[in-house]
Amino acid sequence: MSYEIALQKIKKAKKIKETNAIELNLSNLGLKEIPKELFELTNLIQLKLYSNQLTKLPKEIGNLTNLTNLYLSSNQLTELPKEIGNLTNLTNLYLSSNQLTELPNEIGNLINLTQLSLPNNKLTELPNEIGNLTNLTKLYLFNNQLIEFPNKLNKLRKLKNLSNEIWKNNKFLKENKFNFKIPNEIYNKPPFEQIEYILKLQKSKKPLNEAKVLFVGDGGVGKTSIINRLLFNCYNEQEDKTEGIEIKNFVFQKNKEKIKLNFWDFGGQEIMHSTHQFFLTNRSLYILLWDARQEDRYGLVEYWLELIQSFGGDSPILVVTNKIDENSASLDEEFLRNKYKNIKGFHKISCKENWKIDELKKAIKEESLKLPHIRDSFPFDWFEVKDRLESLKKKNIDFIKYDEYIEFCSEKNITEPEERRLLIDILHDLGIILNFRDDKKLKNVGVINPIWVTDGIYKILNSSILLKNRGVLHENDLDKILKNHREKYPESKDIFILNLMKKFELSFFMKNDNFLIAGALPKDTPKLDWWNRKKSLLFRYDYNFLPQSIISRFIVKAHEKINSNYLWLNGVVLKKDNIKALIQADKKDKKIFIYIDSNGAEAREFLGIIRDYFDEIHKTIRTIEAEEMIPLPDNHKIAIPYTHLLFLEKKGELNFVPYKLKKEYNISKLLNNIENQRSGKMANSEKIVINNINSNGDGNSNQAGGSNSSATINNNQNSELDKKLNELIEQINQNQIENSENIIKNIEQRKNDKKSLNDYLIDLLGMGGNIGSIAGGISGVLTLLKGF
Repeated sequence: MSYEIALQKIKKAKKIKETNAIELNLSNLGLKEIPKELFELTNLIQLKLYSNQLTKLPKEIGNLTNLTNLYLSSNQLTELPKEIGNLTNLTNLYLSSNQLTELPNEIGNLINLTQLSLPNNKLTELPNEIGNLTNLTKLYLFNNQLIEFPNKLNKLRKLKNLSNEIWKNNKFLKENKFNFKIPNEIYNKPPFEQIEYILKLQKSKKPLNEAKVLFVGDGGVGKTSIINRLLFNCYNEQEDKTEGIEIKNFVFQKNKEKIKLNFWDFGGQEIMHSTHQFFLTNRSLYILLWDARQEDRYGLVEYWLELIQSFGGDSPILVVTNKIDENSASLDEEFLRNKYKNIKGFHKISCKENWKIDELKKAIKEESLKLPHIRDSFPFDWFEVKDRLESLKKKNIDFIKYDEYIEFCSEKNITEPEERRLLIDILHDLGIILNFRDDKKLKNVGVINPIWVTDGIYKILNSSILLKNRGVLHENDLDKILKNHREKYPESKDIFILNLMKKFELSFFMKNDNFLIAGALPKDTPKLDWWNRKKSLLFRYDYNFLPQSIISRFIVKAHEKINSNYLWLNGVVLKKDNIKALIQADKKDKKIFIYIDSNGAEAREFLGIIRDYFDEIHKTIRTIEAEEMIPLPDNHKIAIPYTHLLFLEKKGELNFVPYKLKKEYNISKLLNNIENQRSGKMANSEKIVINNINSNGDGNSNQAGGSNSSATINNNQNSELDKKLNELIEQINQNQIENSENIIKNIEQRKNDKKSLNDYLIDLLGMGGNIGSIAGGISGVLTLLKGF
């Protein structure tokens, strides 16, 4: 039956004048072969054949020389005919989710291609001729079996026009089988830099054999003492507290290989937590310390576990209880292990008594060797530059100019700017050096030593001057704070340190050469008895955990709107025109409250600005859960999830009764208190499109959208929406979404019924699971649908 449907559509297309460009959709028909009549349609410009059962593409495909878009994803193709090289007008070729093991050399003839989609195949190599496709803006190669690149691919390494989205989402090369280990950071670089790196590795390489081990926890739990026991087998009962970060090296042998672990000792004082997060990275093993004597602070163990997951991703964690000789208190290991899957073990030790230290050392070695990145490959000349920079640190040279780094690279024949940037970025991600070349205020200082940066910042954060000035720092105060450290921190670097604190969102510039350090603000809440909270527009964030950095960074982001001196460690009052907003964090209950002293359109606009600030911050914290809540206007203690109200509104509900209450509330009124409705307009264009049709068995056919014509040729189609839908369908194919065939069919069937399509896409988003990988594409279509 599907073959007959395809023939009907082809016959309909044949009746169209040769001068008309035709788009033909034969997708989702279960075709095992293509009707030969198709190859007579030489006026085809777009052909959709995705989600069929094609195992072979006939050589006659080469007859369709006017094709610009060819969709062949989600079939069972094992090879392509060389005649595909005749389609020199192609701009987009979609081949994802097939069984391709190789490409014909003639693929290099398609010099007008701007997008080539090849993920989820079985390609083991690429032809040299692929380097001829210098007009590409999108190239997808992930989830294949590529072992190496052809050398002529270096023609593509200059392609700075390759779209950002394919590398920001790791959709360029990941999940292949290269015969060397590629650092994860490489996959976050633009495609032309990834190509540069892989071609370099194919010439010479050796494993990095290096990793970070980060010791974190509250102040006074014994992080420094444990490191000294592990490295030097010594113990000092009067050990000074770490102010900032200290880094020490631990080297051991494994199968004749030298493994180097960089132990990062983080100071535990609360004021430092906001800065620590910038050094909590993926490429690490975490050692979380807890003091067995501090049973009353048990809850902070989970705070640190959440913090590690947010900034360190899935990095492994060893949870260590110290001072077990003074108290035998235990953690609920089973509960924590089930909740935090990256916990790899629990250890009870005593630094003072040197008890179980060797067992901990053994566990650190074993877990570090399991780190997936520890044997990442580096080109030889990169190692030489890395060693040169590290030798400078040993000579107490803490920073150099970026130009000096360029000279080091040139001496090792690393002359391409992209390669130099790639190298320093990876060294920065590894924590070997720090560099901020993308910031115009910081780029001229190519910092070598992370300790130089952190120590300088922590000397300021912990200074009595800052405490006395209630978080306000005058530029001249730096000379007083650093006067005994000028050899290490010359005056010429004062502005650099201040600008770095601004970059980390620790401070902001005030008038009269003053800086305000948000994390050093006074803890006491000012008197706010003049504020009428009961008459305020109220919004709330409920968190799974609430790092101090969130409210501190918010204060810095919103500093231009601060109302006079109403700001403190956990809150701030903002002002926009004649409207004020009170933002206050409740760390114990893990909530942030937003009160606005008005209920009109201007108040909603102000709330939107505030929410945008928080959205920016939340996006930088990986596992943070910040649920938006709308408190009831006459009962602020009860709040309803914002998304639930949207769901009820979509279902057509007008009112609802909150749990445990007997009063109805109007849904639209609650939502309109928060934000205004928005709408847009769509542009139209003229095309001839032959869509899917369903035969009813008697020779008559109905279009999937409900039309009574045997084949519908739609003029004035919305080209932008059609383009977005095609992109979304390709995303579904590429990301191997569960039940993808039915999802694509449902989208196709609803494309002419905008309300039905809108509702279906919203339902899709609510499904969760692996739909998250295409959420951006769904959101893009929903945005366009607002204009209808």
